[in-house]
Amino acid sequence: MAGCDVRSLCKLTRRFPEETVKFYAAKLTLAVEFHQRGIIHRDIKHENILLDKHGHCKLGDFGLAALGIFRFEVSN
Repeated sequence: MAGCDVRSLCKLTRRFPEETVKFYAAKLTLAVEFHQRGIIHRDIKHENILLDKHGHCKLGDFGLAALGIFRFEVSN
């Protein structure tokens, strides 16, 4: 990614504006919604939250992720 991770950004910036924190929290909430699809990240930490050059965050490092943990039944 062209940006950095949140850990690196925290070293540069001691405080984040409230609106920035809300933005990151909303983006992470969307990412975690994939847990409902049977994907569990299991290693969410600040160095695994990646920021692109526009400040949008994405989860990285799915090395500990678990897939297919839920069984969905399709009803007709």
